[in-house]
Amino acid sequence: MYAFKITDEAKTKLNELSKTKFKEGLDNNLDLLSSNPIGRAKLTNKNIFGEYYINSGNQHCIVFDIDETNNVVLIYRVLRSAHLHKILVGWVDQ
Repeated sequence: MYAFKITDEAKTKLNELSKTKFKEGLDNNLDLLSSNPIGRAKLTNKNIFGEYYINSGNQHCIVFDIDETNNVVLIYRVLRSAHLHKILVGWVDQ
C-alpha cells in the first residue's frame, strides 16, 4: 500500500469535490492509487507538475508522482480533464 502526500492546492480541490457527485469516482481512483499507482497511470510527458496522471471519471484528473523508495504517491493537482489536456498539448500554461 502507498501513502499519500497531497499539496495544499490538491487538498482544497479534493475537499471541494468531496461535496459533489464526483466524490465516488475520486474515492475509487484514490483507492486505486494507494494499491497500484502505476496501474492506470498515464505519463504527462511534461516535467512541470508531476510525471503521471489518472483520469477520474470523465471530468477530472489527478496529477501525481510516485516515490517508490518510500511507497508514497505525491498528489500535486486535481483539475478538470479538459484543462489538463490543453496544458499537455501546449494550448495553455499551467
